[in-house]
Amino acid sequence: MEDLRQFKADLVVTAGDMVNGFSSSRACWDMARSLGLPMLKGNHEGYLCKLTADRQAPEWTSELYSPSRENLKQFSIEEMARMAQLPSCLEFKAGNGFCLTHASLVSERFNSKGQITLSDYESHFSQSNAACIVRGHDHRFVDHPGLPKQVFSIGSVGHARDGLQKAQYAFFDLLPDQTWQMSVRSIDYPHELALEQMLSSGLLERGGVISQLIYYEVKHQHPLLFRFLDFYKTWPAHGEQEIRKAFYQFMGRELPDLKPV
Repeated sequence: MEDLRQFKADLVVTAGDMVNGFSSSRACWDMARSLGLPMLKGNHEGYLCKLTADRQAPEWTSELYSPSRENLKQFSIEEMARMAQLPSCLEFKAGNGFCLTHASLVSERFNSKGQITLSDYESHFSQSNAACIVRGHDHRFVDHPGLPKQVFSIGSVGHARDGLQKAQYAFFDLLPDQTWQMSVRSIDYPHELALEQMLSSGLLERGGVISQLIYYEVKHQHPLLFRFLDFYKTWPAHGEQEIRKAFYQFMGRELPDLKPV
């Protein structure tokens, strides 16, 4: 925020996932609310809302959602009610319409994997009349060409998946021809402190495999989480013991020289 203040932006918006499985999730949430920033509901806020509605639902009891269950302990019932009211998209009139959403206009978990096809566009983004659509979720900054409208993916402030241990955010400037231009700001931040907080908080033990994947992904700037989820889909059995077996085999392949914390 200190870096951002020097640019005197007309509007600052958070695109969701302020609560994202890190030990600092509550602090990030409190900071955004204290600044009065418009906020979108990301898939991680969605997880907490669904856990609040039904904590015993089978899809939420697996170790895949242990970090979300840990984050949920930090919020009261009243705070969760406010979180549930967060919008899934925001639209602005500037530049023939500017639409901001977390992942897509129909899904909070749509992953472009770096590319949005025309079919993806029709399914996930054609519902808005805005000339420009901006989405988050993928932790990468991408300008998606060749679509009927301008579509941009914006990264993650503290959890980039582009190999940089930087805090990153995007600016959007309206050009004279009423199109939008994205620029990315990357600055140093004490990621070692974030890692130390995850260790000292005990989240790696309580959050299980997913928390450990997030920890190692940030530490080594190696894309682990999505790769592991794809890997685990092919694992012959599921359950707490099985996910740990899959984790150790996966990590041995991805980071063979890793020394576990």
